[in-house]
Amino acid sequence: MSRSGDWYISTYPNGDDDDSDYDVWRGEQSMVRDNAISYIQTSWEVFGDFEDRGFWGDIWFASTKILNGLEVQVVIDSNDKAFISTGTPGYVDFLRIDPAEMEGMKLPIKCWIHTHPFGAAYFSATDWRTVNTWKPLMKKAYVLGGSHHRGHFGAWSQEDPTNLRVFDNYKEIGELQQYRREEE
Repeated sequence: MSRSGDWYISTYPNGDDDDSDYDVWRGEQSMVRDNAISYIQTSWEVFGDFEDRGFWGDIWFASTKILNGLEVQVVIDSNDKAFISTGTPGYVDFLRIDPAEMEGMKLPIKCWIHTHPFGAAYFSATDWRTVNTWKPLMKKAYVLGGSHHRGHFGAWSQEDPTNLRVFDNYKEIGELQQYRREEE
């Protein structure tokens, strides 16, 4: 396998595994990610409210249009500074933010927002592990789902740490409880 991985190779259906332009592709991907992060940062500077629908719309736009379906996360610290990172179509690591960019992050975290660009607004097992790890130091979390243009999202708060309230068209449609195995 080339150093580019399955995705890069799959873009060449004729079986050409020449990865000589891999570095160019990686550079282009880095620029796209930087553009998405800059777009979200500018939106944060305009809206300044992590519960603003316009801000969520810009996060969603960056995830689905600029990044063509990659997950995005935004962490708002107690000084109202935004820390933004991107992932894959199905995963974004809470600690993926560049450590150099995390300098000055002040706890507790006011809010963690991330996207599920090809899925519903729910917390995966990974999301629940993240919330459980950070819940003493995190006040709120939101997941923007696959039909966010209709206001599809999930909301979690430190006050109700085992439930994710799910909304569609900005109206609550139910709750998802955290699943816990007996041995946990």
